Amino acid sequence: MDPQFFSPLCDLSRQMGLISQDQLNIIYDHLAIFELLDNDLKSAQNYGDWILSNMDICWRGRLIETLFFYLEANACQRDPDNAVKALRVLYHVTTYCTEIKMQHISMFSNLFVVLKVVLELTQVQDIIVDCTLDLVSNFLFSSWMIRDAIESSGLLSAMLNKLDWPPGTDVVKQNSLIAKIGLLLYQFLRHKTPGPAITALEKIAKTLAALLSVNQDLTILMPLLKLTRLVAEHQSATERVMIKTGLFANTASLVQSPLYEVKYEAIFILANTCQLYGRVKRHNLHRLPPSTLRYIHHLFRHRCMKIRIMALHLLTGITDNRAIDPSLMCGIMPMVIRCASELELEVEVRVAAGWTLASLTLHLNVRGMAYFVHSGGVHAMCYLLKTVQELPIQLIRNILTAFIKIWESYRYLASHLVNILRECGIMDGLQQYMDSPNHAVRTLATLLKAHKGYDICWVEVLAMLNID
Repeated sequence: MDPQFFSPLCDLSRQMGLISQDQLNIIYDHLAIFELLDNDLKSAQNYGDWILSNMDICWRGRLIETLFFYLEANACQRDPDNAVKALRVLYHVTTYCTEIKMQHISMFSNLFVVLKVVLELTQVQDIIVDCTLDLVSNFLFSSWMIRDAIESSGLLSAMLNKLDWPPGTDVVKQNSLIAKIGLLLYQFLRHKTPGPAITALEKIAKTLAALLSVNQDLTILMPLLKLTRLVAEHQSATERVMIKTGLFANTASLVQSPLYEVKYEAIFILANTCQLYGRVKRHNLHRLPPSTLRYIHHLFRHRCMKIRIMALHLLTGITDNRAIDPSLMCGIMPMVIRCASELELEVEVRVAAGWTLASLTLHLNVRGMAYFVHSGGVHAMCYLLKTVQELPIQLIRNILTAFIKIWESYRYLASHLVNILRECGIMDGLQQYMDSPNHAVRTLATLLKAHKGYDICWVEVLAMLNID
């Protein structure tokens, strides 16, 4: 291609006073050199080094924009050497140029649009796709502003469409694309302040949901789950991004996978999805589908201790964040109570179950609380207080708070509660908690010790604690 073809573009720079005629001649000479450049990687790097050394001239003389034209015009050719050379040169330049120049290239040119067009070509060769994705990775490592420009230009959608394989696509090729695009998506999602636009998260979530529904190969499944975990950490619009796209449902079913790695990642994703920071607003109540409980029911008796602990922490998070109506958890309560009882041999599991039981106590309704007490929930919490020597202070506080909650809010259960506490030796052992250095634990223990089931008078309690 004759370099003089680009004279109108370059002459415009000269007419605007951005570049002299001598500098323009240098640009023409190096366009001719580019035409004669071989397809060796080292040659592209040397050419890129010259651009880096003369960045101002190349930018003002539109040499870099000319490389964009070479890329777009030659990407679909049967012999795409010029496109490959352009991509390799641009990759080298963007690898070593300054942050400011990266901003200029991304914000003040149509590069992302050109890359989008290249990825959307139906007959494009694999080497073009690979080089294009490598170039995009340099920009995503830069800043959140460039990340947003990639989404608004349509380049993100073009990358995601490359993961929509036709039937019969080679597994090796699928793994290669997932590895490359997965790294790009990881970089896309890693900037959380500010996070990506909700529309971008939705696009990624829909693609991941579709891929999770059809792929069972572990080498493909694990990268997809790790990306899903990152998406779930962006909690700005959990319902739109995780639930309505189907990503949550497709992930929840993987909790039943026999493979430990898959089960582990799936539980983490559910835990991230149920988290909601700040006060839970009315429209966010019970936002997760109740079928989630069916998927995690078997985890409480899993042979792996770590899985049992994760399942208990997951249920605690679901309860504390009011992601599922606690009244629907009656079928799962006996499993949790068992994890806190003497039937569970691992202390770590019993402690995790204690957190879950205390959380359930604070959120159950009247019918659920009666079932909880009669199923042995209070006995299990008492067992923890009596048998585990070094419970976390916050857990002791939560358990004592649970006892007070039953006492004050469910008067018809108060006498039954006191009988259980006496039977388990908790009432006789409250003195150790009254001597606790933690003020909240002392207060709660005083409430239980001083009144033993009668109406609580907070003025008397404060007087006993010598608080003005």
